Order: sequence, then C-alpha cells, then structure tokens
Amino acid sequence: MKERNGSILKGIFAILIIVITILSGLFIEKARLVNRGEMFDAPAGVTSCEASGAASKPAAVQYGPEEQKKIENKYGRIRAVRLPAQKSANNKTSSENVDKPEEIASYFQGSASWGSGLTWSGDWGEKRYGRKKFGAFGCGLCAMANIYVSLTPYNGSPLDMYRFAKESSHYPGAGAIDWWSMETVLEKAGFTCETGNKPKEYAEFQRVVRRSKAMIILVSNDNKKSMWKETKGHYAALFLYDSASDKVFLTDSGSYERNRKWVPLKKIYHSLKTRSERQYLSVTSYQKKNDTWRNTRFTGTCNFPTDWRPE
Repeated sequence: MKERNGSILKGIFAILIIVITILSGLFIEKARLVNRGEMFDAPAGVTSCEASGAASKPAAVQYGPEEQKKIENKYGRIRAVRLPAQKSANNKTSSENVDKPEEIASYFQGSASWGSGLTWSGDWGEKRYGRKKFGAFGCGLCAMANIYVSLTPYNGSPLDMYRFAKESSHYPGAGAIDWWSMETVLEKAGFTCETGNKPKEYAEFQRVVRRSKAMIILVSNDNKKSMWKETKGHYAALFLYDSASDKVFLTDSGSYERNRKWVPLKKIYHSLKTRSERQYLSVTSYQKKNDTWRNTRFTGTCNFPTDWRPE
C-alpha cells in the first residue's frame, strides 16, 4: 500500500511539474509580446490637440451634440486651431515651404485619439492583424503615409500604406516595419531616400536634415535629454526644417502633445535611438515617373481638418 501511495504521489508531482513548465512558457511568451508592443504603443491620456486648418476627399467624421459633450467632458474641449508658421528672426522664412505646415499630413495611430475625436485620427487603431492592433505597431506606417500624402499629389491612409508595404517589400505585416522595408517601399513610391546613423557631430546632422524634404526618425528614452520619456522605440517624421531658428516640424503619431509641433532640432538629435542599426531615413526627392503606386484610394475613416485639400 505504501509503495502504491508513493507511486501516486510521484505521478501527481510529475504532472504538477509539467503544468508549471507549460504555464511558465505561456507567461514568458506573453511578456515578450507585451514588451514588444510597448515599444510602439501610444502614451495614455489626451492633453492637447493642435492642428492646422488642412475637406478631404474622404468625408470627415461628424460628432453630434451628445457625442461631442461626452468627448469634452472626458478630454477637455477639442477643436482644430490654425498652427502658426515657424518664422525666422527677420520674419522671413529660410525654407521654401517652411510657412506651409497646413500641407503636411500627420496621422495618429491609436484608438484613443480616434475615440476622442482628435483631428488626424482614424478608425485604423482598432484594426487587428494577427494578434495585434494596428495602433500598437503602426507608427512607422503612419510616418510613411504622412510623407507620401504630403509630398505627392496622391492620397492614402496608414492602412493603405500597410497594404502597399506588404505588396512591395518583405514586410510580413502584423508588427513594426523595419528600416530596409521602409526604404524599399518609399523608393517604389517614387522617392529617393537613404538610411543612416546618428552623426557624432550635431552640425553633420543639421546638414542631413537641411538637404532632406522629410525624414523618418527612430527615437527612444535611452538618452536622458530625450523628448520621448515614455518609449523604448518609436518612429516619427520630420518636415520643413527652418535653419534660422534651427527648428523642425514634427509629426508624431503616438503623442497628442508632440504631433504638429515646431521643435528644436537638437532635441531630436538627443532623442535618436543609438542602440538600433539605423536612426533615420532621409527623403531627398520625389519623381512621379518613378512612383509605381500612385495611390488614390483611402481605406478607413479619418477625422480631417475642415479645409484639408478641398476639391
């Protein structure tokens, strides 16, 4: 009897070990997925909304009085305001388009911005690909869509860019896009571009930005001087460098405070994620004849500013 009871106890113990091993594996896998998602999640909370006046081809979302009241009670009054141009000290711009931020697209990536009715937010944040929501990994695709819509005569949402990226590169989808896929996609969309590393000297970074029509940057909280205190890794896009003030127009799909802001370029320099293989992608030109996409569709619904590219 004692031998039989001992065998039963040993069997139960072995089963417990197997169960614990399986549960540990599941926990580790979940933690890995969560940590990867944290790299591209939009920060919680809505603190401000600044958008330049920019009717879109797709219709803008219209909120009724009751919906708007709920939004205002939760997040504060949300309204589109004209963003002033960044001027140099002598009131003359030092860049051809530095006074035209209203021509720059700046899509948000997440569902919180859409739920709050923010200008430039869309319904794509809740779209699921594989086990992930677009809002958890779409910052690079939003940055690419911003560049395509801003610098070409064509249209497109972040979801359209997602589709094109899968069709035209090795990007597998359902996750953050890598540098090599971004470069391939943008080149097939008619752009001349190159990836690079953070220069040792700030003056060299200024030269790179000055000759760029737009840039995609990878930022993180690695440096204590970083503007991005809440992220391990995040893509954003830069436009309209003004050498007189040394400021640049930032579009950040994951931040309600930073999107559509003129910021000091040196702060961008300090924020670059040096532990990545690359820190930036520079776009230097666009040729319509080289654009194999020429997209005119718009997938999803977006809350555009009221006078964005009127017909």
